[in-house]
Amino acid sequence: MVVSLLEIDGKVTSLEFDEADLKEVSGAIVCQFGEIRILRKTPTYNEVEFGGEHFTHYHEWTPCLLPRTERGKNMLRLIAADFPAKPPKPIPID
Repeated sequence: MVVSLLEIDGKVTSLEFDEADLKEVSGAIVCQFGEIRILRKTPTYNEVEFGGEHFTHYHEWTPCLLPRTERGKNMLRLIAADFPAKPPKPIPID
């Protein structure tokens, strides 16, 4: 399992992971922030909400979550800190 937090110039934050690890990443999100709601689906990305924040989940190439706010960035940092120390129980998001 590879989950990494990419931060560029303090402006762009991206939680990146392998498609095969989607259930584990989803499980970490649910454990920390509750239900994941899919707000919009497109062929290349989904708009999702959890913990009261909105994110873009790109899934065309390397799957990643992009936050829309500073609070969202901090939430992704907390999720990234969970890997690989304590893998969460997989929870499907469908």
